[in-house]
Amino acid sequence: MFYLLVPEQSTLSTQQHLFALHPRRGSINIDVIGFTTLAYRSIEQLHIPTKKMIDDSGKMLLMRRAVRNVSKDLKILKYDSEKPGFLDNVIHTLGEMASFGLFEEGSSLQALLADPGQSGLNEHYILRQKLSDLALIWKSYRQELEDRFMDKDELMPILCKALPEFAKQVPFEIYLDGFN
Repeated sequence: MFYLLVPEQSTLSTQQHLFALHPRRGSINIDVIGFTTLAYRSIEQLHIPTKKMIDDSGKMLLMRRAVRNVSKDLKILKYDSEKPGFLDNVIHTLGEMASFGLFEEGSSLQALLADPGQSGLNEHYILRQKLSDLALIWKSYRQELEDRFMDKDELMPILCKALPEFAKQVPFEIYLDGFN
């Protein structure tokens, strides 16, 4: 089995192009997929228990509830929390921060917030408070997700853990295309 991994948005066009190149206009053992599909296949094949996946609307609702739960504890962001576009910006910012592991135990952000004087962040009160507010919102959001849901950002870590075992059960080769 061969997997051609491409960006999610180009799986169909890549598959059509691949089929057009084949003399019989098809393929039997080549699958054009994105990382999300590969993650779902590995989860299904290995019978990995997962929580219900939420979409962007569900994420927005849970984030709204998370912000509301901690609004009284927010220092700077509580003034913006009711403004249009606030939740979109927070979801995007938190997603970026989480992708760099900034909310993990022992991360540089945790160290910065724990000892602002050591990091020089003490002089930047507003920045320190915004980062602290974001960390508080993130914690509240994760508590909302905790036992019931998972969002798409959790798929890649699951895939990274599952891929070696998946490769043992279903031998395959992976090729990448379309990534910069």
